[in-house]
Amino acid sequence: MNDDDDVEEFCKTYVVEKRLVRQYLEHLRELERRKKKREDSRKCANLEEKRKTFEDYNWKAIYREGKIKKLKVVVLDMYISMRNLKQSKGALKQEKVDIVSLDIAKSLVPDNRQLSEVNRDSNNQDSGDDDVVVQEIGSDEDDIDSDDDEGQIYEGDDFQPFADHKIW
Repeated sequence: MNDDDDVEEFCKTYVVEKRLVRQYLEHLRELERRKKKREDSRKCANLEEKRKTFEDYNWKAIYREGKIKKLKVVVLDMYISMRNLKQSKGALKQEKVDIVSLDIAKSLVPDNRQLSEVNRDSNNQDSGDDDVVVQEIGSDEDDIDSDDDEGQIYEGDDFQPFADHKIW
């Protein structure tokens, strides 16, 4: 329905103004152009992703940003094979995400032996920095949680259990 004769015939058949039909046709062409543009950009993005190698990814940044779940299974498989990680045969995507996440997390945390040496050194240096009590406020006798009145039965007119609480 591109030529004027088709538009004219459509307008007579369905009693519609020519300008409205032309506007609608232009709208349909615009939708088709946008669809084609999205399709082309998706194809380019897929080709670019297929060309990426293991070194092209910033794995630690992907882990810190929480985007490992968004990676495709092919990319997760690439990481697992490059790092020689073990996985069960036919593992699901979530299992692969967990394997990759665990490996990256381990690489971010220093070795346990290094941590224990650092802790021993810091304990030896900090031994003189013990807490010092400057002033003691109150005593054990002034405990608020005292159980002295526990078990007492209150009787009489002067007992008001909720006197200090407003109901309304």
